[in-house]
Amino acid sequence: MPEYSLSKPQKPVQELRYNQPFPYKENPYSYPSNYICSNRMERDKGKEKPPSRSNSDESIGTRPVSVTVVRDTGTKVQLMLKAHGMKKKKSFFGSILTAFKKPHTPSKLVENGRFTRFDLKDHSLGLTLEVQTNKKKKKSNENRVDTFVCDIKQFPTGINPDSAEFEILEPASGEAFIHMTLMKTDNLNINWKEFLDANGTIDITAI
Repeated sequence: MPEYSLSKPQKPVQELRYNQPFPYKENPYSYPSNYICSNRMERDKGKEKPPSRSNSDESIGTRPVSVTVVRDTGTKVQLMLKAHGMKKKKSFFGSILTAFKKPHTPSKLVENGRFTRFDLKDHSLGLTLEVQTNKKKKKSNENRVDTFVCDIKQFPTGINPDSAEFEILEPASGEAFIHMTLMKTDNLNINWKEFLDANGTIDITAI
């Protein structure tokens, strides 16, 4: 009498060849590499790739200018305006000229910056400074432009904009800043440094 096996007969293993569909769908990891690559190429064919964007000039947005009152003598106020990454323009003749006469505008004092707006009035200051910082050469990402903005709508006292003097100072740390000197025209008893310490700003409209 013949013996019968109760176990399920096994399917014969078929030989896989390139560019043939795999017979067992439950094991996708056994697909030949050519089969996967060719299918991926067919699937991606016709899809438009997004245009590559150059990072040679990238902006990280608008940042505020740091304003600090260095000194208030009663008739004269000295301010420090700081924008991260700003460099002092190094010029021998320029250093000689500024030693005897301070310029009335800071536009020509910054090495890597450009003032797109500078408006100093008797009660307000508005400026926009674009600072370009050099980075290490890495995938064409060499330069970055940071935009710094300062908008003081009303000073604690009136000032004479025509008598304003500017100077760029750069300590050993390399972080340069603008030193601005202003002459008061009224309310001489109001100390700007004390006003800043008490209110956190020298803009009356921001209190």
